Amino acid sequence: PRSVNDFSATLQTLLGTSDLAPLIEPTCYVGATKLLVVALSQNTLRDLPQPPTAALKATHDSSEFRGVVLTAPAADGAVVSRYFAPWNGIPEDPVNGSGHALLA
Repeated sequence: PRSVNDFSATLQTLLGTSDLAPLIEPTCYVGATKLLVVALSQNTLRDLPQPPTAALKATHDSSEFRGVVLTAPAADGAVVSRYFAPWNGIPEDPVNGSGHALLA
């Protein structure tokens, strides 16, 4: 299985910090859909600002994954998520069907 360290440049840019401590393992890479799924605390996800698209695109060439799903537990037991895919022209898509299907 892949680890957080395998994607550290992208995750550091996305989270705006070199401290990856807010990440909750496991981080999941879904090769069939080329999505990286990252679990965060609810506060970390809620407070995350819009990441810089150009800097995020510069972290890799989209050959390894096409998007990042950030997810966190919601207060009511459900999950919340945000999806970023600037490598495909989508800075952020908060209602991404393929990302939510992975979480279901």
